Amino acid sequence: MSSNGETSTVLRGVTHGAVDFLIKPVRIEELRNVWQHVIRRRRDLVGTGHGPPGRLLGHASSANRL
Repeated sequence: MSSNGETSTVLRGVTHGAVDFLIKPVRIEELRNVWQHVIRRRRDLVGTGHGPPGRLLGHASSANRL
């Protein structure tokens, strides 16, 4: 998430592992859409035994503390 929506900033985020990029101020519809995808992906992975229950998906350990 950033207030800077320049292409180079977005690409730098994606290069460092971001799967999505939100530009501030974040609209509630954008945030709702992102969470829908997170919940759906987690449900699908946990249902197949590929995702750890009780943890958020992602590589950043900080994401798991949310």
